[in-house]
Amino acid sequence: TFSGATTNATRLYISGLVYDPDNNLTSCANYGAINMSGSTSSTMHIGGISAANINPGKTWTDVCNYGNMTISGYVGDSNITGSDKGSDTFVGGMFDIITASTSVRTMIRCGNYGNIEFTDTFKSANAFRCAGFYPRHENAGPVVLEDCFNAGNFTMNGIGSARSSGNFKVAGGIADMAQASITIKGSFKNTGDITVGGSNKTAAVYIGGGGHL
Repeated sequence: TFSGATTNATRLYISGLVYDPDNNLTSCANYGAINMSGSTSSTMHIGGISAANINPGKTWTDVCNYGNMTISGYVGDSNITGSDKGSDTFVGGMFDIITASTSVRTMIRCGNYGNIEFTDTFKSANAFRCAGFYPRHENAGPVVLEDCFNAGNFTMNGIGSARSSGNFKVAGGIADMAQASITIKGSFKNTGDITVGGSNKTAAVYIGGGGHL
C-alpha cells in the first residue's frame, strides 16, 4: 500500500511478485493487492506479477495474478496545473511491457484474475495504458501466448485527462497490439468487464474487450 504524495522519483515501479525477472517462471502466483492513493508526479509502472517486462528468451508457465489493484486520488503532478502537465500511467494485470527484441517471449496458461480500479481523479500527460494482461508492446518484440486469459474487471470513475499529443487506451487483453508480433496458440480469452464512468479529456480514446489494434 502506497499512500500520500510521491514526487521525487522519475519512475515508480510497483509489482505484486517480482520487479523484472531475468529467468523463467513456473507455477507462480500473486494473491496480494496493490493499493495506491495520494498524488505522484512519477511515471507509474504497475503489474500484478512484474512492474516491468518478461525478458527476451524467457518462458512463463502457469503464472497467475489474483491480486486486485486500486489507484485512488490524484495521479499526475499535483503541484503543476494545466492540461500539458502530469505523468504517464501504465498498468497491467500481469506486467507492463514487451520490449523490442528478436528473441521470443513465451507465456503458457498464464492469466489475470485481479480487478483494476481507478477512482477519483487522475491525470496522465502523455499516455494512459491499462490492460488486463499487459498494456504495452514495442515494435519487433515477438511473443507467443498459449491458452492465456484475462478474467479481471476494469473500472474507472472520476476524471481522466491526457494532453493533445497523448491518448487513452484500455483493453481487456492487450492495449497496444498494433506494433505487436503476437502468436496465439490454443486460445486467448477475455471475460473481464470494462466500465468507464465520469469524464475523460484527451486526444483519442480507445477501448477494446480483447485488445486494441
